[in-house]
Amino acid sequence: MKTEVAEIADKIYRLSTFVPQVGPTGFTFNQFLIDADEPLLFHYGQRSLFPLVSDAVKRVLEYSQRLVKALPADVFAWDDASNNRYLISGQGSLIFNPPSAWAVAKRDNLKVAEQLWTFEMPKGPQGRYAPFLPFLWGVWKFSKNKPAAKSLLAHLLQRPNVERIVNASGGYDIPSFDSMRDFKVWEQVEPPKGTVYHYPPRADQVTWMAGAPAPANIAQQMYVQAINTKMIARCTQGGDSIDKTIGWAASELEGYMRS
Repeated sequence: MKTEVAEIADKIYRLSTFVPQVGPTGFTFNQFLIDADEPLLFHYGQRSLFPLVSDAVKRVLEYSQRLVKALPADVFAWDDASNNRYLISGQGSLIFNPPSAWAVAKRDNLKVAEQLWTFEMPKGPQGRYAPFLPFLWGVWKFSKNKPAAKSLLAHLLQRPNVERIVNASGGYDIPSFDSMRDFKVWEQVEPPKGTVYHYPPRADQVTWMAGAPAPANIAQQMYVQAINTKMIARCTQGGDSIDKTIGWAASELEGYMRS
């Protein structure tokens, strides 16, 4: 299932979910979210379809319970650099991460770097999804020289200049725009040559931001509070059942709506 969110009026959102299992060609059902002091989520459709949302979450958590059994025992205590150390030390052979581990190995352990390769995200029942966290420059409202700042940003965002920035990072920085993901750097960096070619999302990958398609103020709190990670930890390490974990997450989201 895929849910799309559209703001159809000020602070009124339509959540459209296509359900392929209904009828010969599938059917789209809508929910409406009113962002107010007392938010309201109105489900339009048969009550029996409402559990489809939690059923999808259950499948993810069930998979997480199986996956965790193959992970290092201390994985939930890792910091931002632990996965790099895990790979470069030779203890592990696979991490889900940008090629920072390759860049560090190239600097500290060339023999390991020569054996590393970045490949596409695995494909699941709903498709091939790649995490996406876009960054872009902006100008503060209180800036004293906005014309000069805007001129600088326009200059930096020209394709040749973006390519220079990406080249300087060894291909680590990915432009936010699809049209700029064909730079040669991802084919040329080594060793081995082309090792990070699959790092930028390609045509068959769906880029997905954590918390999407929730409204930005809700999605931001979901990301900052790491609600997805905490759900997995609760049902794999904390002793909570999947239903209890989903109930906890629902309660957290209701709190976000009120804040």
